[in-house]
Amino acid sequence: MANQDILTYKGLPLVRSGNKIYYGDPKKKYILVLVILKVDKAGTIPLPSRVLVQIRKTDGSDQVVQEKEKTSLGDAFQLGLIWLERTLSE
Repeated sequence: MANQDILTYKGLPLVRSGNKIYYGDPKKKYILVLVILKVDKAGTIPLPSRVLVQIRKTDGSDQVVQEKEKTSLGDAFQLGLIWLERTLSE
C-alpha cells in the first residue's frame, strides 16, 4: 500500500490492524490506540460495544500512559482525540 492510500483524519494516519485502530503521527511522542474488545451483532450492522481507549508512547516501549473503556467507537474516538491533543501539548 502506497502512502497516499493510507486513510487520514485531520491530516494524520488512521490505520486498522485486526481489532486495533491506530491514530496519530508515529514520529510524535504519543499515539492513540483504540482496541475493540466486543462487537454487538444484534442489529443489521455489527457495532463495537466495548472499546478500550489508550494513549501509548511511540518510543518502542509501547507503554500505556492513559486508558479508559467506552461503550461505542464514536465516544472512544472522541475521547481519544482530546487525550492525544492534550498529551502532545504537554
